[in-house]
Amino acid sequence: MPDIKIIARQGKLNGQSERIALIGVVFSELTLIQLEAGALVIEELPLSAEDFEYLDRIK
Repeated sequence: MPDIKIIARQGKLNGQSERIALIGVVFSELTLIQLEAGALVIEELPLSAEDFEYLDRIK
């Protein structure tokens, strides 16, 4: 299984945002394919992470 790391930007306060890294991510469910021609695909995937790390923090 590959080592998965997700980096996300969250929260905005006075035009600032912070980034967080989720480390050791494991997806518990995965739909292999669900496409519709010409449509925007938005998918939510349940996951768990071993750890997290703040990369940028709002001061």
